[in-house]
Amino acid sequence: MCRQGHVCGAVVGGLMAIGLAKGRCTNAEPPKAAMEAGTALQRRFQAAFGAINCRDLTGCDLSTPEGQERFKATNQHEKCTPYVEWAARTVVELA
Repeated sequence: MCRQGHVCGAVVGGLMAIGLAKGRCTNAEPPKAAMEAGTALQRRFQAAFGAINCRDLTGCDLSTPEGQERFKATNQHEKCTPYVEWAARTVVELA
């Protein structure tokens, strides 16, 4: 997310999809189903990959030019594809 190294974009996208699928219909309703599914997604991702933050997953600080170069030089984008695939499959299961 904007090269800050925080939560992996695959998880963020999954959380948005869960919110669309299970979010509240009115402001009076608590989004219990979305919260439970979103929490499950994050916990499962952490268990599957050992981290949830981009910086921890890639080992690169993308907020710096050096980190961006390291990301490119070590083909980290190839590492990201399984995260996205996993998140998409898991969201379908949870939603």
